[in-house]
Amino acid sequence: MTSAVLLAIITSQSTADRHAAHWRWLVIIFAFMAIDEDAALHELLIEPVRDLLPVAGPLYFAWVIPYGLAVLVIGVLYLRFVWSLTARTRGLFIGAGSLYLAGALGLESVGGWYFSLHGEMEDLSYSLLVAAEEFLEMSGIILFIYALLDYLRDRLAGEPLRIFMART
Repeated sequence: MTSAVLLAIITSQSTADRHAAHWRWLVIIFAFMAIDEDAALHELLIEPVRDLLPVAGPLYFAWVIPYGLAVLVIGVLYLRFVWSLTARTRGLFIGAGSLYLAGALGLESVGGWYFSLHGEMEDLSYSLLVAAEEFLEMSGIILFIYALLDYLRDRLAGEPLRIFMART
């Protein structure tokens, strides 16, 4: 949710930016990701996807299929936006996304393969895979938060960030 808040601040500073819509959609995407992580919404897709497709092995946790497709679509839609960023910000965004996706989709798939191969046994090896997955996801988010703060610092050029809240 920290990323969504920082993205909302950037969005409020980017109203005249030609990529303002990209920033707004990132707020929505990251707010959804935070809610999904907390409520495990992606887990609700496992059974329906398994009912449609015969999945096993790396696709055992079948939610990776629709989420993987969503990542591809969003990635294609955001190519120009990412390339419009400064080299430093672009590198930080790509690095953060790569770390996060290596955990969320990559190691989740390895965990699915392990889980299906060993009969859904949550042993030490599986627990280590889950820990590595979560480590990569959290490292990706931390790097993304750093990238957003770095972007804000450059954008504000030394000016303090002022946030005004309207009274109701």
